[in-house]
Amino acid sequence: MDFNFYIPLIFIVLVSLFIMFTAYLHYTSPKMKILKASKKIASKRIPLIKENEYAKIIGKASAIDNNILISPLGKKKCVYYQVHVTKKTGKNSLETLVKEEKCVDFIIESHREKAMINTTITFNHRCVHLIEDVTHQSNFKMAASMHLEAYLNTHGKTSKNTMNSIYYDEACIEIGEEISVMGIGNWKESDHEFDRYSSKNLFISGDKVNKLLITDDPKALVSK
Repeated sequence: MDFNFYIPLIFIVLVSLFIMFTAYLHYTSPKMKILKASKKIASKRIPLIKENEYAKIIGKASAIDNNILISPLGKKKCVYYQVHVTKKTGKNSLETLVKEEKCVDFIIESHREKAMINTTITFNHRCVHLIEDVTHQSNFKMAASMHLEAYLNTHGKTSKNTMNSIYYDEACIEIGEEISVMGIGNWKESDHEFDRYSSKNLFISGDKVNKLLITDDPKALVSK
């Protein structure tokens, strides 16, 4: 049989595989995992969360003892930031130059009640999806600002002498920003007396199976 007969069939199979792979990446992305889990769990008041319960809290982020981060691109006070810098290498191709994620433990406050969020756990024990709030672009015609170039330099990269576009994306949890947190609750003794009637505070964390899920996506900020 003529090999040319199989060419359209092979093309259809390859396109189908590509579509299936793209769909798999979409539905297994941090965003989809978190939004899917968020729909299943109703938000709960902090005092009502039981020991070792996997629970959801919607509230505002604040710092612990003024322990804050400054996001490198937007220069915002925050408790968590993600930066992704990419360079265009082809018509539809991007090369990652810098991928950075940094966090500190922080407080979530809801209905004037507070809980401690333990973000500084093993990376595969948490899953975070944040909406990008700072984007920049530079290329041969549009030079990067001094602080963007300085940021690249700290990672051994530069935007100079390139014809390709470089994209700078940053997302962060700002102080006072409303977020959704899902995780395992544990009541522990703490020096931070959030409740005058108890010396124990709620700590929200995660493990490999029941991950700590954090997002500022508006779709997850709706209480059931």
